[in-house]
Amino acid sequence: MTHTKAGSARRIITCLLLAIFISAFYGQEKEAAYSTTLTTNLAYLTLSAISCSKNSALVIVPVYCEIMLNDFLGANPSTVVIYTSNVQTSHYGLMILAELGITLHPNKKGHAGFVIGIIPGIVYSFDSNISGYTISANAGYQWLIKDRLVINTTLGGRYINIDGQMLIPDLGINIGYKIR
Repeated sequence: MTHTKAGSARRIITCLLLAIFISAFYGQEKEAAYSTTLTTNLAYLTLSAISCSKNSALVIVPVYCEIMLNDFLGANPSTVVIYTSNVQTSHYGLMILAELGITLHPNKKGHAGFVIGIIPGIVYSFDSNISGYTISANAGYQWLIKDRLVINTTLGGRYINIDGQMLIPDLGINIGYKIR
């Protein structure tokens, strides 16, 4: 890790810790504390279904988790597995993103309402044996239906640094369940 990357990582960690510290005073712990949701991104699954043919495949499988620490702040461990193949070139690839971020719920409704997320993580490509880092930011709205079904939409961007840099838009159309 170069000096610049180390400085960026320290700034990200400092911001996350500051947000947690501030939320301890801003949010109020309620029954919703430590409630957990598991969701997946329907946009990525649809892209996977459309992208697969008899000669090639692109499969993106995201699994997101949100653990409410209080009615204002959530911790977000997540993973995204990306598999690619092309029969004609005999290329097969497997990549994994592991992330741990925070979500802020300004309206203090726990899993429901407006949500803002900052999610740093690491990325590893098994076929190339290289690793890198990623950070994404998003904002959107989340519905909790009948205290179990979670639906949310988010827009944002994702910066990925692995054997080069790229900035891509990120669309979330997520569905899942509140499990606790």
